[in-house]
Amino acid sequence: MLSIQNRELLKSKGLLASGNNENRLTVIKPKGIPGNSLPENNHSNIPIIWNDDDEIFTDCPVIKLEKSNNKISVICWDWTPGPGPGDFCVDFESEDDVVIFLLNYYFENNDFFNARKQYVIQSRNSINVSDLKNIFNKIIYQFENQFSDSEITFTDRGTFNKIPIENWRITQKQEDKIPIETQMGFIKHEVAELRKKADNEIDFEQEDLTYIADLLNELSFLLKTKV
Repeated sequence: MLSIQNRELLKSKGLLASGNNENRLTVIKPKGIPGNSLPENNHSNIPIIWNDDDEIFTDCPVIKLEKSNNKISVICWDWTPGPGPGDFCVDFESEDDVVIFLLNYYFENNDFFNARKQYVIQSRNSINVSDLKNIFNKIIYQFENQFSDSEITFTDRGTFNKIPIENWRITQKQEDKIPIETQMGFIKHEVAELRKKADNEIDFEQEDLTYIADLLNELSFLLKTKV
């Protein structure tokens, strides 16, 4: 399937190829080889059993080469049924073109690899400040388009009774008719508190974040009526 020269070229770049070389090969980039890689918390610690004995760790998807009818199919298909992010099956008539594709995939700017990497980054189980900025900037941009410079009014649907969290549940036997102090909470009042702190550059506290959550919930109903 691949000439000795082309296999040596892949090897010189750090890539490993295994198979019968007549109609089927598997290509991987071992972890630590410079080039494209997926984020550390996803695929960089997945072992690949190599040549039935060796265990190799990779930080990239594995590529299969299959030859049939004088064509070589380059395949990366990790999703079932697929295609998923970054999956592909590309046919080549020239083995030199196959090698060029492999080098581009593992070491250069490649759309297939970028699609897989983007999915891995987006689906990670953590969040950073940059993510928060992007999310909230997107929210602001969407409301700018929907409401422009008009004032957004709230209905009484946002009215509710606020009971202190420590009185949500009785955890021990108490006398009957214990007075519970409550206050009326309005989304308008919450927005007013948020506006005051923002205007006066006062840091938000935990209660303010709850107000922000209430505000987003209220705005979601308004946005739904606009769609």
